[in-house]
Amino acid sequence: MLDNKIVCNPAITKYCDLKTSSSSKLDLRINSVQLEDENVYACENQRGEGYDIHLTVTVKPEVTIEEASSLVVNSGEELQIGTCRASGAKPRPQIQWIDDTGRVYPANEDATKKGKLIDVESTLIIPNSSKDHHDRRFSCKISQSNQEVATLAVEKSVNVRWAPENTDIIGAEEFLELNAAEITCQSSSNPAPTFSWSVVDANKTLETDYAHWTISDDGATLRTNSILASDNSAGFRCIASNDLAEEAKDFVLAVTERPPAPSESISDSISGGAAKNAMVYSIAAVICIVLLIAFCIVLKRTCITKKEVYKTEDKEERDSLADAELEAGNKKEYFM
Repeated sequence: MLDNKIVCNPAITKYCDLKTSSSSKLDLRINSVQLEDENVYACENQRGEGYDIHLTVTVKPEVTIEEASSLVVNSGEELQIGTCRASGAKPRPQIQWIDDTGRVYPANEDATKKGKLIDVESTLIIPNSSKDHHDRRFSCKISQSNQEVATLAVEKSVNVRWAPENTDIIGAEEFLELNAAEITCQSSSNPAPTFSWSVVDANKTLETDYAHWTISDDGATLRTNSILASDNSAGFRCIASNDLAEEAKDFVLAVTERPPAPSESISDSISGGAAKNAMVYSIAAVICIVLLIAFCIVLKRTCITKKEVYKTEDKEERDSLADAELEAGNKKEYFM
């Protein structure tokens, strides 16, 4: 080796493999290349003619991934995914974080040089997690000189927790009296929400005022086999909740009364006419009875007066009566 150049010497078997032919050819071979073999090699003939060979040695990194201790986070909080390392590499490797949808995430990267080699460490931290990150799986891809070296995946998926939101009640705009009816509450949350129902009017309860309504086993649906006209304008409230928070939604019923069937109308008309006739007959009967009673009273009084007149026919009593009274008695007897 001279001036950082190595002249091929057949005696150094690691570097030289001398072959002769009619054209005189000399091959340079290096078995099991090491980092220290990186150098400038000179090939010359006996007349000193030749050229330099620059040998560059590439070292692939050792790659590891360290997953965060927990991938459970509340929406809006910071979430650390993990740290990916590429150690002892030459040239410097590139580390890229991606999720299972192909989205690329910026990460914090740190590089340390050790002689001709370099260590790179990349940590992915999501500063403001959201439900869009829920159930995502992450991996880091290590490349070197634009060629992929390895891809390492985080074992667990992300679990983002959020309070109930977009709570809504699904039901018909209008219900027909006596038909079956139901309204269903739905909401988005993680953990999944639980549902409870109440009456908007604080003075009423489902158990006492709307006992014909029942709640499904999962709590999401309120239903009845026969909705009543009295349910019109009733307000029901659904509350979706988990251990983070709760959200309420109100629903006001609109119930249309069922029109009477034709047969029912005729029957009602007939029964109504009969009732009216019965009332007329009853009134007439009462009037007749009153008149009969009055007639009987008048008749009774007349008979009593007649008896009194006949009693005056006795001579002794007749003489004691005044002429006016006798005359009046005779008139009564005449008219009788």
